[in-house]
Amino acid sequence: EVDGVRAGVVHGHIIAHSHCDPGWLDTFESYYTKDVNRILTGVMNELLADSTRRFVWSESSFFHRWYETLSQERKRKFKKLVDNGQLEFVGGGWAQHDEANPDYVAIMNQITTGHQYLLNNFGVVPRIAWQIDPFGHSAVSPSVFALMGYDALVINRIHFRIKAQFKQKKHMEFIWRGSDVGGGSGTDMFTHVLHTHYSAPRGFDWEEGSPRVSPTNVAQRAQVLCNEIKQRRNAYRTDHVLVPFGDDFKFKNAQLQFSMMDQLIREINRDEKRYGCRLSYSTLSDYFNAVKAAQGVKHPVVTSDFYPYADNDDSYWTGYFTTRPFLKEASRSVAAAQRSAEMLHALVRSNPNPADEPNPEALSTTFWEDQYRSLFLARTDSALFLPHDAITGTARASVVADYLTRMNRATNELKRMIRVFLQRALQRQPNPAPLLTHDAYVLSATSSNNNNNNNNNKNSGEVVRPVVLFNSLAWPRKELVTVRVGSKYSIVLDHRGEPVAAQLDSVFSDFSATEPRTDEFDLHFVADLPPSGAVVYFVRVATQPRSPPDTSTEYSVTTVYSAQGSNGGGLLGALRGGATSTSTVKQE
Repeated sequence: EVDGVRAGVVHGHIIAHSHCDPGWLDTFESYYTKDVNRILTGVMNELLADSTRRFVWSESSFFHRWYETLSQERKRKFKKLVDNGQLEFVGGGWAQHDEANPDYVAIMNQITTGHQYLLNNFGVVPRIAWQIDPFGHSAVSPSVFALMGYDALVINRIHFRIKAQFKQKKHMEFIWRGSDVGGGSGTDMFTHVLHTHYSAPRGFDWEEGSPRVSPTNVAQRAQVLCNEIKQRRNAYRTDHVLVPFGDDFKFKNAQLQFSMMDQLIREINRDEKRYGCRLSYSTLSDYFNAVKAAQGVKHPVVTSDFYPYADNDDSYWTGYFTTRPFLKEASRSVAAAQRSAEMLHALVRSNPNPADEPNPEALSTTFWEDQYRSLFLARTDSALFLPHDAITGTARASVVADYLTRMNRATNELKRMIRVFLQRALQRQPNPAPLLTHDAYVLSATSSNNNNNNNNNKNSGEVVRPVVLFNSLAWPRKELVTVRVGSKYSIVLDHRGEPVAAQLDSVFSDFSATEPRTDEFDLHFVADLPPSGAVVYFVRVATQPRSPPDTSTEYSVTTVYSAQGSNGGGLLGALRGGATSTSTVKQE
């Protein structure tokens, strides 16, 4: 034997899997109810029945949904399957993300969410990236995957002419040197391209009516399978061949699938010399360890991306770059809010105020656990929108509606947390902090039940409203801010009480209106935002102009708590506040 393979014998590694989209033709919950629950339950039972069987699973979102329904005894048994290597998590992100549309920060966030769940429950972190269905592959992917600790990557959808050329040159496994993200050669990634999609070999999908294996035809079916495996071997440089057995939502009848594969494995391995083939259940780690152990094999280096994707001359998959742009914008918005909420959570949580929190231990088990739970739910809702049938815009309208519901829920919850965290930060000052809101609000010159002395001017007919802005980026920014006010006699003051250049514009009720409104105006000003911090501006709204004009302040100004943080994320475009009279800024 050489490298664990008998001379002249090809080793076929059966990778049993089920590709489960968290939304496409049906919603996430519908797929779980009618398919995924049955798949995972059946696979678990079959793995427990035979310790030689193997299975790989990718989507942590579906797994989390299923695993949390198990009894403690079933969880213990499943953990044993993971511990003994029968079940391997591959990819392991919350979902299998698209590579063209999401921002790289969102990609890392969704992978981190999935990995943290697996690490907390099983003490494992997936080492093989499994990107078998995105419509093309980005050169950023191998670099990001390498920096996140993956050892190898499996891809599938590359241009059909490139795949044909790779097969001819035995380039179907290569070292992928992706985009330079500062990691040098440390970001190279060993990459495997699936030979013939991620389906089982033609004629061996028993859930779709393929001929079942029996004692009377097992030899013939074994020969057909071995011929296919040996033909695929010609596209690779070792005698180890990765053979996917699965497809979209397969293994709903796990007992049938495994019983058919069992017979083929026994028959082929009974006479390896006759078939020229050996067959075994494997995980991806088993396969890549075998390839790595192969001696005298040098793999080519690839430096390009794999866009655009085409599966024939008339089918270039490029429309999804721009399809349903409102979905792509929504994804960016929720990612920005997530960044801000997570930063403020860390900053405020790491700086407890004994005066406000006399019992930190009690607070940690109530307030902070609730906030972290809300963060987790928002992360998972936003992560579900990153797969290749979500942010791409290729899902059915009913599924798109479900995605939008989840993203709106996540955005609202994140904004609520931002408001809560900023308010706690502001309350660290001697002066009482304003009660914040992220809802749209017209700043009027009328105050009611306002007991915050910082907000009211001594002159009658005037109200001063604080506007709180937060910047999650690690560098200073200038941003145009627009405030809707109820009087044309409105000015902007900075946190020192100095006037800020501003512009007042007319507002029309709707597109058909011919005259502007006299009770609402848009007040624009340029805000200077500190890095990783917050700043307060004040809008003074009056019913009539001052005479003589007075630009001095007649109220105390609250200093804003600010702390340095890491870069990334986005800018929170809307937060405002008054004590009981509240307001909101929208960013243009």
